Amino acid sequence: MLTKKLMTKILGIFVISGVLSIFIFSFPAQFIYGLLELEKLTVLQWNIIAFANFSFSILFFIGMFYLLFRPTLLYIRNIEAGIRAMGEGNLERTIPVKGKDELSSLSRNINQMAAELKDRFEYQKKLEKEKNELIANISHDLRTPLTSITGFLSAVREERYESEQEKSEFIDISYLKSLQLERLINDLFDLTTLSDNQANLAKQRVNLNLLLQQFVMESEGTLPEDMQVALDLSKESVWMEADTENLIRVFENLLTNAVRYSLKPSTLTIQTTIEQEENVLISFSNPASPLSDEEVDQLFKRFYKKDQSRASTGSGLGLAIVKSIIQMHDGKVWATSEQGNFTIIMELPRTG
Repeated sequence: MLTKKLMTKILGIFVISGVLSIFIFSFPAQFIYGLLELEKLTVLQWNIIAFANFSFSILFFIGMFYLLFRPTLLYIRNIEAGIRAMGEGNLERTIPVKGKDELSSLSRNINQMAAELKDRFEYQKKLEKEKNELIANISHDLRTPLTSITGFLSAVREERYESEQEKSEFIDISYLKSLQLERLINDLFDLTTLSDNQANLAKQRVNLNLLLQQFVMESEGTLPEDMQVALDLSKESVWMEADTENLIRVFENLLTNAVRYSLKPSTLTIQTTIEQEENVLISFSNPASPLSDEEVDQLFKRFYKKDQSRASTGSGLGLAIVKSIIQMHDGKVWATSEQGNFTIIMELPRTG
């Protein structure tokens, strides 16, 4: 259909040029022939006049055709220049869309292709930046405990300690650092598995409120003395299809995050709310130092730590793991920092 439009346009220009050339030169030719005494002209003179008239008609036709086709020709050159600029890397360049024929459709498609390529290049650039940051963060977080372990074990091996008590302290610190290293490696492995969708969810029908009650009961013994947990659960039972083990992993990471960063003494409030009969909102809220909008946006990125010195013992992967697990359950997770409270909210689908 588009090809017919362009062909019709060219044919129309051809016909108009031909008709105008015939119209322009037929009447003047008859006028000239009327002034001349044709019976006195020789055959050569007659042929010269006829050839001149025909030549002028052809030249007029060519000139008229070029004049009418020139806007289309300029548009083609504009498209060519745009494609050349895009080929040289200028994906900001766009080609004006004029008319409703093949050329306008071609321009529109080229602009769309350039926009998609630009988005893809920017996404690849973002991935490359994140990959480099990830490698740098992994190197830093692996090197830190390894350096401590190597240093303390070297001191023990070379007997650079003043007493058996100091020796035991060196060994204890090395052991704790090795546990930190193990947690980091396990978190990194889990995050990689979850991010690549390699984890197989063992979903089953779960009563969310009962699961949270059980989780809080089992976790009370691990809480510091200056922190407690309060449950604010919906009156209606909340049933959902979920992988219990991974969901508990989410709760554990959020509890660990609250213990590490909440103001003390404090209360962690865990709340469930039914949302539009189809979803349930789960929130973990605790008193905390206010965060900027930029810091909140960074929270679910891998290896992000509120303490930019990276001196804290956390791996910086906890909330990234939370996000991956929630997304695998077809849910969403986000955070807010308002009125002295830090809240992480998860939205998950529920069953009847």
